[in-house]
Amino acid sequence: MKGDSQVVFSSQHQEEIDGFCPFYFTCNDECLQQSYLYDYGIAGSLCILSVIISIYFICMHKSYYTNPHFQSKIIVILLMAPFYSVISVLSITFHSIADYLTLIRDVYEAFLLFTFFYLIFSYLAYDDKEQKLIDERVYIRMIEHEKQVVHMFPFNLCTKPYKLTCPAKAKYFTYRCKKYVLQFFVFKPVLSVFLLIFQFFQGSEFISSIDSFIRIFIATSVTYSLYYLILFYQALKKPLAPWHPLLKFLTIKITLFFTFWQDLTLDYVLKEPLLNCFDKSSPHFNEERILNGIENTFVCFEMCLMAIAGGIAYSYKPFIHGEVKQSNITDVLKDNWDTFKRDFRLIKPKKFGFKETYKQQNYTPDPSRISKIENIELDAPNKNLYENLNMSYV
Repeated sequence: MKGDSQVVFSSQHQEEIDGFCPFYFTCNDECLQQSYLYDYGIAGSLCILSVIISIYFICMHKSYYTNPHFQSKIIVILLMAPFYSVISVLSITFHSIADYLTLIRDVYEAFLLFTFFYLIFSYLAYDDKEQKLIDERVYIRMIEHEKQVVHMFPFNLCTKPYKLTCPAKAKYFTYRCKKYVLQFFVFKPVLSVFLLIFQFFQGSEFISSIDSFIRIFIATSVTYSLYYLILFYQALKKPLAPWHPLLKFLTIKITLFFTFWQDLTLDYVLKEPLLNCFDKSSPHFNEERILNGIENTFVCFEMCLMAIAGGIAYSYKPFIHGEVKQSNITDVLKDNWDTFKRDFRLIKPKKFGFKETYKQQNYTPDPSRISKIENIELDAPNKNLYENLNMSYV
């Protein structure tokens, strides 16, 4: 039978296997050729599905584009699933440039993390009366609900908690969170470029050691970025409750977690066992192409699930009331990029010649509003927006 010629069980060809194969079979030459087509077909189908789902939710936000301060960032986040899927399919199709395509994904991944951070910030910084973002609102809400932010174990054993006893300390804590989230945007793409360069010097033990060190550094960078995102969420968990931030946070965290650690797992844990399941004597055997196909097919499957989860977490329903603003995708991307540049300048070290070009807005809140801080949002003109938040999750 044709199937018998494609897959030969290990009981028949155990001697040809160099090591342990977890599936107890060997994929021969004909099977190997077809596996490349299967990768492309499965990944392509999942990519199309995730693109359709994401475009639907993005179009719904554009139809009810009533709050650009929030929805411009939500649209960028919803682009996550189709962007990752398209990059993965292109990596399978043009496997020789897969590493360069992954570098593009890394840049977007870092930008995505900051966009989510600033979306959380905007939820509390937005002033309904003045129709703009006022940073001091966040600091006031923060000190009203939390007096300090304690580090998680084991960091709490060697670091002091962040005190939130006044707006100045809350501002400093926010600055620290921005700094550690933004460092990922710098380190991940730059270090990924070094990893690409080191591929031309494979075989050298020295280069291999540096390669491993850089990967550890990248893992530390992404861990710190997510860690400070969690700390920021903890500090504002109570005032953010009407916005249901937990599901939003999980969609971002799970995406970054799986894509990053999945890559490391395939490279360092499952690489040899998986390759042992393929006929290495076949002229079509290509180690990088096989691992690249497996990894990117998994990414397409995960992005299909994330497209659905993202549409639920970042629902358009809270924004169906209000005046629709006219804009296009260019305006959305420009708004997010301007926000990013503003805060990126804020953390540039001055000793290298960079100057801080952004200055905080002066804002003196009404004492009566501070005393009733819990009701700030409910007293706002767009009260329907907050009422619809709960309705969208029913």
